[in-house]
Amino acid sequence: MTPEIQSAIANSTRLNPAARRAMVRELVDQIRVHNANPNRGICLKVVNDIIQKYPTCFGDVDDDENTVGASLVQKVKTRIEHVNRNNTLARLRKNKHSNRQARTNGRGPVDQYGCVRWAPQELPSGETDETLQEMKTQMQQLYAQEGMSGVERALQRWLQRTYILQR
Repeated sequence: MTPEIQSAIANSTRLNPAARRAMVRELVDQIRVHNANPNRGICLKVVNDIIQKYPTCFGDVDDDENTVGASLVQKVKTRIEHVNRNNTLARLRKNKHSNRQARTNGRGPVDQYGCVRWAPQELPSGETDETLQEMKTQMQQLYAQEGMSGVERALQRWLQRTYILQR
C-alpha cells in the first residue's frame, strides 16, 4: 500500500480520489493473481470485507447513515473489465462447440438469411433441359388460362422440378 493509503487508514479519514484510484488498481492486481476475471459476486465479497475493516476510509454513507460499498464495487469491476479488455483468454464465456465438433455433425453450410444452396449444378433425375423448358411453358400457359387457382394445383411438383431454370 502507498503511504497515503496507510496514513488515511491510520487516521480513519476518507481517501482523496487519486489515492482511491491507486488503491483500486492495487486491489484489482491482487484479485487477478487468483482469478483473471472474477464476477461481481466475488468483487462484492472482497470489497465488503475491506469496508467492514475500514468503513470510514472506503465505505459510502447513504441517507440512513449506513455504510455501503456500491461505488467501490463498481470501480473494481470496471477496472477488471478494462484490464481484461484485450485478453480473450480471461473471458468467462466459452464457445459452446469447438470447430472439430461442428465438423463431425455432418451438417451442411448454414446461412443466417436466405438459401445456402441457391445455385444447383445438377438437373433433377430423369429431366433434361428440353423437358424442363416444356414444363415451364406449360406452367405459363396454365397461369394465363386459369390464373393462380390453376397453378396452385401443380405448383409444388413443377416448381421443384424447374427450380434450376427459375433461379
